[in-house]
Amino acid sequence: MTRSSQTRFPLSFNQESQWLLNRLLPESSIYNVYSGWNLTGPLDPDLLQRSLALVLERQCALRVSIVAENGVPWQTIETPSLPFTVVELAGLTAAEKTAETARIAREFIRQPFHL
Repeated sequence: MTRSSQTRFPLSFNQESQWLLNRLLPESSIYNVYSGWNLTGPLDPDLLQRSLALVLERQCALRVSIVAENGVPWQTIETPSLPFTVVELAGLTAAEKTAETARIAREFIRQPFHL
């Protein structure tokens, strides 16, 4: 069987460790990693969303899901939807924009990551 025709793959040691930790603490966000960017200039949200979707499409490592069957975990490559939200901050002062951006980021990174 060629790799491209497979739909299920065994977990690596690190993936198995993450899966076990996720089972112990399913609502934890401890392993979430946050990175933010300050974009300047005009922004085309549709173009940004299409660009991110293209990166997701081309990088199968970003599309791996871990599922379990009869208690045995394995990975599969999915095509998940890419949630994309635009928050308009134009009416705020620079300080308010900074505070609101930080609040949104904190809220986002506290959400558990579902393998």
